[in-house]
Amino acid sequence: EEERKLKKSDDIHIVQKKEKVTSDRSDIKPDEAGKNNAQQDSSRKIIEPRKDDGQNSKKRKRNKNKKKIPQKGEVGFMTPTQLRNARKRRKKKADKESSLQLQSEPEQQSKTIESDYSMIPESKATPPLMNKSLQKGQDGQKKKKKVDMSRLDPSLKYINNPKSTPIIHRAQEYFRTSHNKEFPIILGTSKHWRAVSKLAVRYSSTQDTKAKKQVVIGLFAPKSHTILSVSKNEAHHPSINSAILSLEKIVENTEGVVPYDEKTGLGNLRFVQIQVEQSTLKSQVTLIWKSNQAEKEVEKEILKRFTDSIIKIGTKNNGKKKKKEKRQSDFNLHSLWLHQNNSWKHSNAIFDISKNASWENLYGPDTVEESLSMSNNKENESYYPPPYSVSLQFSPNVFRQANLNAFTNIVISIRKRIIQFNATRNNNGEDSSSLPSLLELYGGVGTIGLHLVDLISRYRCSDENPHNPPCFHKALESIQMDSLLSSPSHLKEKCQYVPKNAEDMMRDRSISSSKSRNSPDIIIVDPPRKGLEDSVIHKLLDLASQTTDKLLVYVSCGFDAFQRNCDALCEKWQLEHVEGHVLFPGSDAIETLAFFVPKSS
Repeated sequence: EEERKLKKSDDIHIVQKKEKVTSDRSDIKPDEAGKNNAQQDSSRKIIEPRKDDGQNSKKRKRNKNKKKIPQKGEVGFMTPTQLRNARKRRKKKADKESSLQLQSEPEQQSKTIESDYSMIPESKATPPLMNKSLQKGQDGQKKKKKVDMSRLDPSLKYINNPKSTPIIHRAQEYFRTSHNKEFPIILGTSKHWRAVSKLAVRYSSTQDTKAKKQVVIGLFAPKSHTILSVSKNEAHHPSINSAILSLEKIVENTEGVVPYDEKTGLGNLRFVQIQVEQSTLKSQVTLIWKSNQAEKEVEKEILKRFTDSIIKIGTKNNGKKKKKEKRQSDFNLHSLWLHQNNSWKHSNAIFDISKNASWENLYGPDTVEESLSMSNNKENESYYPPPYSVSLQFSPNVFRQANLNAFTNIVISIRKRIIQFNATRNNNGEDSSSLPSLLELYGGVGTIGLHLVDLISRYRCSDENPHNPPCFHKALESIQMDSLLSSPSHLKEKCQYVPKNAEDMMRDRSISSSKSRNSPDIIIVDPPRKGLEDSVIHKLLDLASQTTDKLLVYVSCGFDAFQRNCDALCEKWQLEHVEGHVLFPGSDAIETLAFFVPKSS
């Protein structure tokens, strides 16, 4: 109490001294004031108020402009419940306006959402597929809100309107202005279409650092190494989602299995590929493993425990009779593969498909079997379906379309065009019994060509992947005629697989010269995203200048490359028909099917 009184008296003394000094300074003339500056420096420190800096000035201005919150009894006052409801109405209105804007302006949608993937937006006008990680409360403090990372999945960016993506609008504009062609879009189902998926295995980048490390099997957010969980992804076949959940738990519970880390290069489990056999709902699992040469014996023991756990859990439901709905929610193992890929830590190649690559089948059949449902397509009842069935074979180291059901429509369109091509040849005087020959470049395991064998006289399929030929020949042996009275042997005799890349195939003069008996009448190209090589384009141009009776079928998964190749091919080829197929609903991607004929025809 005495200290408080003493402090109070000191404050009174300072105020009195300040008043006295101020009154004394009023008598000093301006010219004398400069002389006494040094003498009164100590007094000035007490008398003069603290000078304002820029920060204090901005702070006062901010406080002055700050909106005053109405208090109880004043106009505009709202209870906490009213404030919360008002915020909900504002958010609902903003989301609705944003959704309408995104549908009408897809280009703007792409820029807005893509820029916000790496950091979750805080604005009120958030696109429907994004979540806010922070939300301001009534007291102005920021409080954290749980983020559903699966909503940031890049493969679902345009799921609300899959036929109105930026790449589709750009393609339609290109064909309309450059070729005077319409670009119709064919869309299949938007849910559960993905039957094969390559997924990264990492530790969660969003969990609390103090908690036990959580394993996530999912996709990377665009332009980042932030892992996103996709275990509830509606695009995935349900069997893939079930496999993801089971594998995450197995990895967490197996000592020694460490998800890979790009920054340090440590960790042994880099990726997993899950491929579904749709007829049985079983999953073929491939582990992409980074082996440690220095600890081979320890690693063998870790791998043994890990793979045994997968086989035990994945096969416990096998053989039990369940309803289809229940079976889809279980992890049913078809086969288990191990692929050891020790590529450089900055390499983005998930698989090594070279001849010397390490692939080991640890459990189950070598291949997954799939069939295209071509005869039950109601929209194409007028076309002639193949009079036989074929079971396509896919091991984990060959290319398989993720959406085979939608890809079936592409094969149907190609069959219809070849039937028309054959009819035109017959009308032009060709022998009706003489069928055209077919060459398929970048043919994979024969997904397209094996469904055209009844329409052609000879079929050659080529690809550079050394793992393709066994799958092709196994599928060829599976051909069964619809009629029991006929044998498939005459179809099998037409088929040949050539393990060469497209450039080497087109260097063969017997193919590139129209005068040769081996020169194909129909050429199908289905290149990777980068498109055709320049040397292949030059050979195709030479072929078009030599004859009029040719058909070129181009199946493209990358529109930018197709646009370049199309401009080059149109020097000698004429674009006859083009259509787009949405194989990845929700993504900004389009599969282009185009038919070309020589300009001289």
